[in-house]
Amino acid sequence: MLTIEKINSYKSYSEAENDILSKIECPYKPQKPILKKEHTSNDITKYQSEFVIYELGMKSYEIKRKEYNEKRIEFHNIVEKAIIAKSGAKFILKDNSKLIEKVYSKACELSSDNYDSIYYTMVSLLEIFE
Repeated sequence: MLTIEKINSYKSYSEAENDILSKIECPYKPQKPILKKEHTSNDITKYQSEFVIYELGMKSYEIKRKEYNEKRIEFHNIVEKAIIAKSGAKFILKDNSKLIEKVYSKACELSSDNYDSIYYTMVSLLEIFE
């Protein structure tokens, strides 16, 4: 199970992201069979059996895709909590969850696209409240 402690055990949030997300298997969508314009009855039979396999593959794909997205969301939520904890936001902002959310959102908006940048931006923004 993913925890704040596990995230903080890495040298950086980027390292945690690369390591943890690389271990989450990304599902691949099965290729839909194609029936040629000019086809024979054998082609139709072949297409029908391939389409049954495709439909089963799509059901499996949808389940795996949902699990994949849930794991990525879980990772993001844990990193967000880790950044808030490590930055001291709860202490500085007196556990005001709405204000913490606003500062975190602003840090995301102002930083580049990585968690380390969000953390450093968050720390800089929190200096305003000290």
